[in-house]
Amino acid sequence: MTARAFAVYVYSTAEQPDEVTAGLRPHADQWREMGGRTAEEIAAQIRADEVDILVDLAGHAAGGALPVLARRPAPVQMMGLGYMATSGLPAVDYFLTDALCDPIGGESERYFTEKLIRLPSQFVYVPRAGLPAPTGTPARQRGSILFGVFNQYRKWTDEMLCVWREILERVPQSKLLLKSQVFFAAAMRREAEERLARLGSDLDRIILEPATTDYMERYLDVDIALDTLSVAGRRNDLRRALYGRARGDDVRHAAQYALFPMRCCTSSVRRSWRSHLPRHTSPAPSHWRRIWIVWTKCTARCAGRWRQRRSWIRRAICAHWKRRISWH
Repeated sequence: MTARAFAVYVYSTAEQPDEVTAGLRPHADQWREMGGRTAEEIAAQIRADEVDILVDLAGHAAGGALPVLARRPAPVQMMGLGYMATSGLPAVDYFLTDALCDPIGGESERYFTEKLIRLPSQFVYVPRAGLPAPTGTPARQRGSILFGVFNQYRKWTDEMLCVWREILERVPQSKLLLKSQVFFAAAMRREAEERLARLGSDLDRIILEPATTDYMERYLDVDIALDTLSVAGRRNDLRRALYGRARGDDVRHAAQYALFPMRCCTSSVRRSWRSHLPRHTSPAPSHWRRIWIVWTKCTARCAGRWRQRRSWIRRAICAHWKRRISWH
């Protein structure tokens, strides 16, 4: 079938239109603003439009439309792309995925109430246009390493905070940038400071910043990006990899081969991420904690000598995993 064989109706549940909805709107034959409407009202509109195939992109995420799908306003209903796990609803017939996330005959199939439809590729990451190019290693100008965590605050377990504390202890003069939307609230900032202090962190070496729209530019100040366990930052992994591959010196290698704890919310996400990112993830915080320290020493001591550093890092990784690593 050609594209003209379909009419695309979009039901936007956004409370306020923004640049994302503005960019999507020209691609729809009909655009319905559903922000503030009840699930029953949205379902009634879909029935009135006589939609044949209804696709939900949000799943159980905040503001999702699963209550609409539960009312079965369309004869065929599916979800995927924006949410990586099953809906759990009998009213949802299909789930959009790919063979990397959910291999045919793999164990993940039993966790879905939907029938899996495998696309050629489910993940498409398109960075924002006009991003500035990295110009060099920030540590060279500062004289110290800046670690960075841009994940949501609710993913910061006490275990992770203790790991980050130990990383700072093992890397003299280094600092840790923690960037999260919760720090717009003074009460949440105080709570985070009290929590960090209780866990033994040196607050003089930790920078708390609220989330900002220019967060990608802030990545340019970070030497090594850290991730969270057990729920990793999926989009953040790709953002870090984007700037990691763009750098042409020490930070390029520190970020490109950075350790992303891959105990994500689903095994399917973990498999897909591992197929696209370097396969240097560790099952235990104690392992990848030590490797982070190796990288910071490489950056500090061996600037301009990547061939020597690569051999050093390879030996360190192989010692922990006892398996051959394929370098790209």
